[in-house]
Amino acid sequence: MKNTEKTVIAVTGHTNSGKTTLIRTLTKSNVGLVADRAHATIKTETIQYNTLQALFLDCPGFEVPDSCLAYMKAKKQELSPEMLANIFPVDKMKYDLNAIEGVEGADVVIYVVDTLNDVPETGHDQEIELLKELNKPIIGIGNKSIKRNEQHVKRITQWEDFFKQNDINHYIMFDSWWDDPSKVTRIYSYVENLLSGQKKERYRIDLENFRHRQLEILSKASDLMYDCIQACSKAKRQKGIDNTSPEKDLIDEIRDEVKQLLEEFNENVSRLYKLAADDPLKGVNDLNFHKKSFSKPRDVVDGAAAGTGIGTGVGGVIGGIIGFLIGLPVGGVAAGPAALVGIQIGATAVGFLGGGLGAVLSVNNNILVALDSNDKKSIATTCLAIIWGVSYHGYGNSPTIGEQEIVGLLETIKNFQDNRYIFWDKLSKKQVFEECKQFFDKIEGRL
Repeated sequence: MKNTEKTVIAVTGHTNSGKTTLIRTLTKSNVGLVADRAHATIKTETIQYNTLQALFLDCPGFEVPDSCLAYMKAKKQELSPEMLANIFPVDKMKYDLNAIEGVEGADVVIYVVDTLNDVPETGHDQEIELLKELNKPIIGIGNKSIKRNEQHVKRITQWEDFFKQNDINHYIMFDSWWDDPSKVTRIYSYVENLLSGQKKERYRIDLENFRHRQLEILSKASDLMYDCIQACSKAKRQKGIDNTSPEKDLIDEIRDEVKQLLEEFNENVSRLYKLAADDPLKGVNDLNFHKKSFSKPRDVVDGAAAGTGIGTGVGGVIGGIIGFLIGLPVGGVAAGPAALVGIQIGATAVGFLGGGLGAVLSVNNNILVALDSNDKKSIATTCLAIIWGVSYHGYGNSPTIGEQEIVGLLETIKNFQDNRYIFWDKLSKKQVFEECKQFFDKIEGRL
């Protein structure tokens, strides 16, 4: 396909507002340079995302929009380049002029602001006026919008008013690190709304192809989830009634086995999504992904699960999984702040994920300890949380997800499952995928 047939989306705004991270989140790929400093992007970078058949133009941040606005108006008067260079500080406008060049070739402009900053600075008004001077449809993104305190809430409201006052009707408060997946769906819908003719029809087809690839990855992840649930369901311990060994020892053995299986699942799913993010043009079957199995037992979260059943253990696992950046090794408490967040929310997670692990039954003069239906449901919840976490987090230079976000994630999954009577260990691989697909359709705003 020729580049002229692709949708060209320019992402621009103040420097260090999170433009590159937004592109990473929208494309689910590790593109561009992400850093917490001004001008990490020093020239417009064209990111060809062929899975979506789109070009994302990652533009440098504006620095002197007032000079650029005057420059653009003077340029319309057909002044020569020499005269323009004599009138304007072109050397100080290099980032801005580079951004303008990118915007001029775009079908749609995404204008990103940092909602943590004071609202609005004069420069923001000038930047919007500059974009309108270029006659481009604009989508406004209020980035870093997960509410931190009362002052931040006021700033977010001011940014919403800023977009309205500038007649930007397609805007959304968003957080490129971690946010409601349905907002990503809305951003792509906004792009579609602002296109016309063949570009619009082509974009619809391309967006469906992009979604198809995400479903292929989810299908592979759901196969891993099926394997994990089946393996956990087979975790059983038994002893004779006359054996004096306490049931707690058997329960602890099962807990260790389940933790190991969850860690195996986590490593496999994380590697799958990392491979897909690193090489977004490859089909899922060409990603060189091979399921990894453990040769010996390993403790997943060390002391995080001690004494309080599967809930705390799962809390530790989820903290270590969702908080870490894709591509870094995962491993219990030693993994650093991410795992510590998991331990912190462990007690809270017990309420969401069920109580103690293991049902104790008397069978043919033997004591049998095995997982009950609630335990299996908790494991399925954990697997869904892992897939959700690694598929929507880690594409930017991200901080650890906090307790509120993880608990919200668990609650969303639990509510989804509570309304459905599913015996996960009885489902086929295809049925597990359909359940995963329905869950993602729901959180992505398609149901």
